[in-house]
Amino acid sequence: MTHKKTIKILLSVSLLLFVLGLVFAFSEEVGLCQYNEISCVNLYSEGLAQPLILGMLAVAITLIILLFIRQEVFKTWSRFAIVAIPLAVIWIALTPVQSSSGGTFGLGIAETRESVTWIASIAFLVISLIIILFKSSRAKKTN
Repeated sequence: MTHKKTIKILLSVSLLLFVLGLVFAFSEEVGLCQYNEISCVNLYSEGLAQPLILGMLAVAITLIILLFIRQEVFKTWSRFAIVAIPLAVIWIALTPVQSSSGGTFGLGIAETRESVTWIASIAFLVISLIIILFKSSRAKKTN
C-alpha cells in the first residue's frame, strides 16, 4: 500500500473520530444524555468529546500536510506517531476529568483532562510539524 493511500485511510479514521467527538460534545441534543443530567454530560463532553475533537484535529492537520510530502518524511513521522499517540491517550485517560487536589503543571494550569488534552494535542502538532520541516529540508538537500 502506498503512503498516500495509508494517509488517506488514517485521515478518514481521524475525521470519523472527530465527528464522533462532536456527537459526544452534543450529548443532550443527540439523546445520549437527558437534559440537565450533569454527570452524563460531563462524562461525554469533558471525558470523551474534548480528547477526540482536539486530538483528531491535530492528527488530521498533520495528515493533510503529509499528503503532499515525500514518503520518507511520512515514515519518519509515523515512527514518532506510533509512540506519541498511545502515550498521549494513556496520559489523558489517567488524568481526572476535574482536579480535586489543585495540582498544577507549575504554570497555574490545573491538571485536568481538558488541560492535558490541550497540552498533548498542541505538543503533538508542534512536534509533528518540526519533524516534517526538518525531514523535508534534509530530503531536499540529499537530492
